[in-house]
Amino acid sequence: MTSRLELTVKPPAPPFANVSHAEITMAAHDLRNPLSCLVLTLELIEARTGETAPDELRKIVQRGLRAADRMYGMIQRLLDNGRSKSASATIKTAPADLTKVVGDAIEHSQLNAQKKGIRIHVSGPGILTDVDDDLLVEAVDNLISNAVKFSPFDGEVSCRIGQDARSAFIQVTDHGKGLTRHDLAELGKPFQQLSAKPSAGEKSSGLGLWSARRIINSLGGELVAKSNGVKKGAAFMLRLPVASTRARGIAH
Repeated sequence: MTSRLELTVKPPAPPFANVSHAEITMAAHDLRNPLSCLVLTLELIEARTGETAPDELRKIVQRGLRAADRMYGMIQRLLDNGRSKSASATIKTAPADLTKVVGDAIEHSQLNAQKKGIRIHVSGPGILTDVDDDLLVEAVDNLISNAVKFSPFDGEVSCRIGQDARSAFIQVTDHGKGLTRHDLAELGKPFQQLSAKPSAGEKSSGLGLWSARRIINSLGGELVAKSNGVKKGAAFMLRLPVASTRARGIAH
């Protein structure tokens, strides 16, 4: 029997040391023009089709507009960071429902999940936490996107929300190709490719887990990775400090 592999993903040495804040800021600024073009195209489709559009098309357009709005927020944070040269300057905490955070993150991966016949389940109580919900959605989105990407067709991905003595947590579990000991040792490094390959040939930059780890660390939490071994799936848990959370007692 293969024993469970578990690792708390620690920050690696600072990457991209040769990339200046000015270069990152310029790249973020330049992304706004093509994004604006995409938004205008979606708004034009919405205006031209109006009430005659099939429900599914309207949902897709609205999903695209919400995704674009999220991208605008990410770009604005990069621009703000370029001005302040401090990522912490843009972290804005407010009470956030972890169930809504997970739901928003799932929406971004729903089309790819549907294409592959993958079902995404959510379980756990409603928990309020004082956090930057935009950043947390981004971190959870990276985990769910990876889970869908590495899951087999017609598979399942589960998102569990919970709280223990240490923290509130969101755990994303898949039944895909699993992790090796080497994978666990290398997790959290930028551009690190896992031994497993996406089940539908999707592209993988190797930045998703690195980004999720950076975000959750900036929020005072940690990323924990678990796997029972190759072909036995994997689970990634985002832990948030318990002092900033409180249960709402709402079951889902």
